[in-house]
Amino acid sequence: MSVPIDPSWDLYIVGFGNPQRRDDGIGSYIVRQLKSALTAYDKIGFLSVRHPEPSIVDELHGAEQILFVDATIEVLTNGWQLHRIQPELEMLPYTTHHFTPMVILGMIKMIYGQSPPTWVLTVEGCDFGFGRRLTSTAKKRARSAISATIGFVRANLQTPLIWGQTF
Repeated sequence: MSVPIDPSWDLYIVGFGNPQRRDDGIGSYIVRQLKSALTAYDKIGFLSVRHPEPSIVDELHGAEQILFVDATIEVLTNGWQLHRIQPELEMLPYTTHHFTPMVILGMIKMIYGQSPPTWVLTVEGCDFGFGRRLTSTAKKRARSAISATIGFVRANLQTPLIWGQTF
């Protein structure tokens, strides 16, 4: 039996990462920048957490769409990548450090009977050591990803911008 979902957000953007580990803070950096840039959209929720964790499932289940943002050590062609994900709940992880966006999405589907379309934006980081600032290379990649994400939001939400607003 499906629990009806009453969408309270057109889009929920969730950033992952530890801002005290340099480029690992890309997720929260991008969420802050998008929150400032997307003020014309009143139905977008924003959240920053250190890693995917079950406690965010209830908050996310009412979203029409979800966008997760995270740093990666993987080498990416353009320095960032946006891709759609599907729910995954084959086996629950033993610790919260092993939860993935796909598992969070799978938990939403398991509990509420359906899951929204969801994407993951990953941005390549360079330095994950201690420190509070992103490296200049990671910041450049993040800015490119932010620009593309604003276009993605415009296309997916088809919500008019406030007159005269530019990005």
